[in-house]
Amino acid sequence: MKRADVIGTGRLGKALTAWLAGGGWQVDRIVSRDAARARRLAKRLGARRGQGLAEYRQPAELVFVAVPDDALAGLARRLAQRADEWSGKVVLHASGALDASVLSPLRELGASTGSMHPLMTFARRGRAPLPKEVVFAIEGDRKAEQAAFELANAWGGKPLQLRPEQKPAYHLAATFASPMIVVMFALAREQLRRSGLNREAQGRAAAGLQRLLKQTAANLGNGSATAAQSAWTGAIARGDHETIRRHRAIAGPSRHVYDALVANAERLLGTAGAKPQSRSKDRDLGNDG
Repeated sequence: MKRADVIGTGRLGKALTAWLAGGGWQVDRIVSRDAARARRLAKRLGARRGQGLAEYRQPAELVFVAVPDDALAGLARRLAQRADEWSGKVVLHASGALDASVLSPLRELGASTGSMHPLMTFARRGRAPLPKEVVFAIEGDRKAEQAAFELANAWGGKPLQLRPEQKPAYHLAATFASPMIVVMFALAREQLRRSGLNREAQGRAAAGLQRLLKQTAANLGNGSATAAQSAWTGAIARGDHETIRRHRAIAGPSRHVYDALVANAERLLGTAGAKPQSRSKDRDLGNDG
């Protein structure tokens, strides 16, 4: 059985450990700065053992690094201190923003290096998503890319090959589509609090917002530009300028966010800020979202 090590015990590290085991790999070691945490996680997820980073030696044929972006360069330098252990190994990191060059200390020692980023969110609570149908952004040298493509296909994922210079914009797109949506939801909850609703009413309205969010995602369909145009609804899309004025008047601390979104809606979707067009009486009386 093929052997892999996972460095990192956060949400993504846990998911990768489960995915590797489900894809026919033996997870030999889970590695963390906190050795006790690594041992607990290895026992829970069925890895052979957990180890502290200080004692990590003799890496497996595949090493998957799942640590925060800002820690990657320092970790690569630390791992490279054991210079005789990396020749012929494949090392993949899971950052969406950084490319394989952050692992250059290991590449210089003979390792094949690359990145494999799952286009998915891993929340603090709840079960980790399965890898099936997940898009995996892949980049690196030939051997590392081949290993990443084989993993994605074994998991039922959808590989997406990127060039190193494409990764920052790709990751920013992912940030807009998920973490920033959470920020937007938090802003929406803030407006419910500012409205004076009691706690029970806020909860009911927030549940409605979640339902609205799910339907909006469904309306986006395949995510194409045409689908985005079709899903674009609401006062800004309709050109209801008086409603927009009222929104701006009550937005409070989030007014600058609202104004920026209106401006970008106009730029990207071609409706916000446009002068109301002459419409039939029936359409004026209708409500198209």
